[in-house]
Amino acid sequence: MPIPVQVSAERALARNERYQGQIDPSDLPRLAGFEPRQLVADLQIRRHITGYGRVGGSIQAELTLECRVCTLGFCAPLSLRFDLVLARDEAEEARLMDQAEPLLITDDVLPLHRIVEDEVLLGLPMMPRCPTCENARPAASGAAQEEVRRPFAALKDLGLKGGTSARGK
Repeated sequence: MPIPVQVSAERALARNERYQGQIDPSDLPRLAGFEPRQLVADLQIRRHITGYGRVGGSIQAELTLECRVCTLGFCAPLSLRFDLVLARDEAEEARLMDQAEPLLITDDVLPLHRIVEDEVLLGLPMMPRCPTCENARPAASGAAQEEVRRPFAALKDLGLKGGTSARGK
């Protein structure tokens, strides 16, 4: 069952609606450059015990990313979980920012596709690396290996001789 583009926030909250299924990647234009192969979401809309509406769930996607090391494209699986608090106006949104991640609802419209698109974009790695580059470790030089083996070697030059400790002073 496809996930609708948008739903009525009040109706979805009143019914504790859940939407599961695939989203056609062509419906998410901001993801076009990542050539999504698969996009599956599980979205739950519910009223929290605090009285605020919430939308949360999980997203599974396969996207094409460009490796920042070798610049080749590679298929990257993405698995996300999210939980947003629904705010009715900007004042409520500002108030909620300290406690949770708010989502401003206007005209009773809950934009499900935009939520999924936003969460996928936020979940992308900042410095994507293909599996080959991610697993490649540069060989450390002799000096670097010495530092790795002796991380506190520089402390010997501080002149801490005798048996006094910093706590004893």
